[in-house]
Amino acid sequence: GRVGCFFAGCCYGVESKFGFVTYLNASPAHYGISRFPVALFEAFVNLLIFVLLLCLFKKKKLYGKLVFLYLGIYAVARFVLEFFRGDKIRGFALGFSTSQLISLLVVFFLVAFVIYKFIKKSSNRN
Repeated sequence: GRVGCFFAGCCYGVESKFGFVTYLNASPAHYGISRFPVALFEAFVNLLIFVLLLCLFKKKKLYGKLVFLYLGIYAVARFVLEFFRGDKIRGFALGFSTSQLISLLVVFFLVAFVIYKFIKKSSNRN
């Protein structure tokens, strides 16, 4: 999906000294400007997450918890990558994009869930 975003030009990335100069964006105002390829970078990060989860799955590590691990890693990665997007269409509140706010909520609920499970497990031992 993110590679499609790159070729469609919708996620063009912030201006950077390295990157790609594209003419694929919907807005000619972005033509000829070197931009960080955030969509391609996010696709690469997703590939790395997939390889990590596949290795853990094959080793039967964290079996049954891989979805939670994916949600946590992706939420953190998406939060960071949003700073490099450069497009304002995603909306901003409190200085964060909509995707960053969702990522914060996902991490908050995952941490709350882990704490709840830890407390529940500790109380069952007594």
